[in-house]
Amino acid sequence: MPYLFEMKRRRKGFFYTLFTVIIFSLIMSNMSLNREFSFKNDEAFNMMRGNEMSYFVEGVFNDVERSFEISGKLAVIAITNYELANGTFINNSNISLVTAMRNGTYNSTQLPFIENATLDDWHNSVKKMAENLNFDFNIHVYDLEIKQEDNFHLNITSFSNFLIIDPILNALLDRNKTISKIIEINRLEDPFNTISSKGYIYQPYMPCDYLEGDSSSVDWKYGRSYVDFATTDFSLFPPFPVDTILITKNISEVDNFGVGLFVGVIGETKDTTVAIDYIASVSNATDFILDDSIIVMDGNKTWMTNLITETNHSCFFEAKGAPCFFERIENISTFSSKYLPGDRGIGSFINLMYFPDPMKNPTAEGIDDYKLDWKYYPV
Repeated sequence: MPYLFEMKRRRKGFFYTLFTVIIFSLIMSNMSLNREFSFKNDEAFNMMRGNEMSYFVEGVFNDVERSFEISGKLAVIAITNYELANGTFINNSNISLVTAMRNGTYNSTQLPFIENATLDDWHNSVKKMAENLNFDFNIHVYDLEIKQEDNFHLNITSFSNFLIIDPILNALLDRNKTISKIIEINRLEDPFNTISSKGYIYQPYMPCDYLEGDSSSVDWKYGRSYVDFATTDFSLFPPFPVDTILITKNISEVDNFGVGLFVGVIGETKDTTVAIDYIASVSNATDFILDDSIIVMDGNKTWMTNLITETNHSCFFEAKGAPCFFERIENISTFSSKYLPGDRGIGSFINLMYFPDPMKNPTAEGIDDYKLDWKYYPV
């Protein structure tokens, strides 16, 4: 069922090819050194042993950020799968993701998709490599956090201490490192819609395309688009059945917007002499915005929800008052500023035609059969 799990491949740990090759070479070199330098006090031995430690340290430091990225991505996948498989939502999403990233568990339950790929697994694998080189290795990960960088990215940060000891040369490296890694949440299945709709709506996290202008009078609103290429006189137009937004090349050339005909206008020129909400200087708006599609005016941005090509649901757009990613996986349907500053999370339009009659609520906020998902549940 879920898009995320079409490929149910078991992930068997980390595959850091270059790092593994380097360590293997060092182990072979170490074996050779032990044979050729029986007294361990030769100057050439000390130099080669020092180089081994330097290469090992370089490999660990180059590899640790990749380990954080892999563990972080798989933790998000594993938690999402847990929700979809159990039909339930987690609590304290940021803390739960950190725990999954460290040891692969949620509420002491081992999660699939992250076996042998946690931070603990990485630490243990590097520790074994170090032992084969006769090094002592330890890492302490402090202040590990997963935060929302924005509505479509997460930021993994930590302060970590690395301790590497060479008992042969009595050498020690004690170093701190701050790690920050950005990961995308694109294409993950959205549990909020899948679970809340009882499986009738399946929706991956895909951000909508958007166009950006340089001036705007609008905070946030949505409507059907009407793309006008001919600077039509709208004074004789009958009212549109739903809120409609005019898309035009030059706002000032529109003869008459009609009384209450449009709720907003998007123009390609800089002109802003208009009495309704507008976004100006939106390049190629009449080329890229499809006629009769649902669009969202969001400050200087115009989100295009792809509802001409998709019938089940729209892509995700930033929405005033909508929950952010962390809130959605906790089944929170309003924006709280707990995980992200401002007042915008993410939302989408869902199509009621995919619901059985008992679940349809035609009075919910939206346009036609398309309803704003975070305002639709529970019915």
